[in-house]
Amino acid sequence: MDYKYYAKSNPIETIKEHTDKLLENLEILKKEYGEKITQIIEMPEERFWQLMKIICQYHDVGKVFSGFQNAIREKIGEELIQTKFNNQEIKHEQISPMFVPYKEYQLTKTERKLVYQSIYYHHERNNKLHVDVDLLKEIIKEDIEPNIKKIEKELQIQIPELKTTYLGMVEGQARITEFDDIYKDYCIMKGLLHRLDHCSSAWIPVEDDTKDEISEFVEKFMKQNKFKLNDLQEFAKENQDKNVIVIGSTGMGKTESALLWSNKDKTFFTLPLRISINAIYDRIKETIGYKHVGLLHSTAVDYLDEKNEENEFE
Repeated sequence: MDYKYYAKSNPIETIKEHTDKLLENLEILKKEYGEKITQIIEMPEERFWQLMKIICQYHDVGKVFSGFQNAIREKIGEELIQTKFNNQEIKHEQISPMFVPYKEYQLTKTERKLVYQSIYYHHERNNKLHVDVDLLKEIIKEDIEPNIKKIEKELQIQIPELKTTYLGMVEGQARITEFDDIYKDYCIMKGLLHRLDHCSSAWIPVEDDTKDEISEFVEKFMKQNKFKLNDLQEFAKENQDKNVIVIGSTGMGKTESALLWSNKDKTFFTLPLRISINAIYDRIKETIGYKHVGLLHSTAVDYLDEKNEENEFE
């Protein structure tokens, strides 16, 4: 029986197609925020991006398991693969780290933990439960090893000798916590995988690559309206490279100060009232004239629809 390895049923997408989207988005993220991301990690920049590429390439390889494939095939009306295994016995992310050819990539023990756990926990389910090792060995022998060449060819990856020893680096006491030296790197790598995975699943770019800088729009707007920067706004502009906490009353110009401070960076405004969020959105997009802005709250689509925004759902 000749068949494809699927990652998703709606829309129908193969593992290879989904993985390629992650790799495309990884390049976008690296281009737009690479320098900022690597400023806060504890390893050489080139090695960090190599590990992220490995994580992206192998995060969903466990979906080749016939139990998972049959769950997809049933949804899309395709013939099921003959197997005694089902999708409830083991989750794909629990199998995926096993496929990483750590010797080929010369991964150190620390790097293996980072890669394995970023993949193993990229779906936060009940993965605190131990995997049934005997079952996993059975799945390897009967379900995966007979298809190694097919998997390598279709997914265009290398697969090492499959062993269950990786479980000792992901489960129980081995899990990376805030008390570990590599916790920050782990948070960054796992968080970026979530980001890349979600955007790729939604078929959208991980970043807007606009070169329009919000601070320039603010200064142009103020100049056109003959407004002069006040002390707070001057302070924010002069301290773009620092963390700043500002406490001030309404009317002090905190919004413009924040936009001047943000300079070239993506900026988030979080407010407790939807009406205030809507007002900030209108102010930035319509008054200041900066178009690269989005709105997110429970009735955002309705609000944008009322304003006749062309792409309100996006």
